[in-house]
Amino acid sequence: MRLRYLKETLRLFLLAGAELPSSQREKHKTICGLIKTALAKDSSAALEFFSSPDIGAPIHCFANRELWPDLSPKILAAFPDVMPRLLAEMGHRRLAPLALPLEGEIHFALTDTNPISETEAHPQKSGSGINMGGHSHAQWQSRSKRRFG
Repeated sequence: MRLRYLKETLRLFLLAGAELPSSQREKHKTICGLIKTALAKDSSAALEFFSSPDIGAPIHCFANRELWPDLSPKILAAFPDVMPRLLAEMGHRRLAPLALPLEGEIHFALTDTNPISETEAHPQKSGSGINMGGHSHAQWQSRSKRRFG
């Protein structure tokens, strides 16, 4: 029963990309690629990404949001939080990098694992979440290497 739930949660996440706003599709596509790579390395460990209620519940709610039309805006707003959580799970299980190498000891972060980064009080900042500015990881990596490499 548990394995079936994990596989279904994975399937729902992989299918969600077409229903996401265009601003989130590239990130979703990148994470799907990392998940597929992780599944090839260790399918049991990769399926465990989806056992966390912070990951599984929003995925199932997103897939079934038509059942709760009054909650749909809240469900849509919660779904993007799944993606950095999945990246963190992959990194902690060493099935995907938390950062991509740029040059020597310099790495490009793929996720912020600081649990309070979005709520820190600072007069010149509103959170510190990673924002790709609509560009893919590969584009940032290439541009950064050209500039700093």
